[in-house]
Amino acid sequence: MITDKLRSYGAARASMGFHVGHRPHKTLNNRAENSHRQTRRRERIMKRFKAPHQAQRF
Repeated sequence: MITDKLRSYGAARASMGFHVGHRPHKTLNNRAENSHRQTRRRERIMKRFKAPHQAQRF
């Protein structure tokens, strides 16, 4: 599990019973979040279309 450096994540992980390693590293978390950037950008563009035929032209 990769998270940012918030200390409460360790307690939450223990209370849920996860038995995986915890790597609190800020840049690793950003890499995981940025891998979805292009998908999110496309979703924002598609939200602006009012009718399905407009999205098909795109």
